[in-house]
Amino acid sequence: MKKFQTEIDKLKAIHKRVKDLIEQYPPERREMIIFDKWSLKDVVAHLNTWMEDDLKALENLVSGKEPYWEPDVDAFNKHGVDARKRMKWEDVYEEFVILIEKLNITYNNLPDHLFETKMWGKHDGTPLRSIHVDIKHWEGEHIPSLESNLK
Repeated sequence: MKKFQTEIDKLKAIHKRVKDLIEQYPPERREMIIFDKWSLKDVVAHLNTWMEDDLKALENLVSGKEPYWEPDVDAFNKHGVDARKRMKWEDVYEEFVILIEKLNITYNNLPDHLFETKMWGKHDGTPLRSIHVDIKHWEGEHIPSLESNLK
């Protein structure tokens, strides 16, 4: 068993919970603005953007490449959502499912000694910290928001 399997399993369970909530939304509500300024499709696009970023950072860490830190989070969020505006719901959602699976596989295959290794240069981020931040963010923000907007 991996040293950090409990954390990986918790993240995987939260991914499943979010996926299950997303699947409960009827088709006619997927592109309606119901999350402040975003639709469900935009929220999924946002999650996809960050999962892609995590995967790239993990890939760079494993291969020893220079890390990259996104300097402007708001611009990064906007760019990621805008880049998927013209995509069909089915394509954004399929990307979401694929990225969750890739992220779970990547964490499961990550050598234990890299979980506490900095992966963004001077910043404190490590794979383990990234898992904890994602758990807190998805569990504390996305799950309650998805649940409340389903009602």
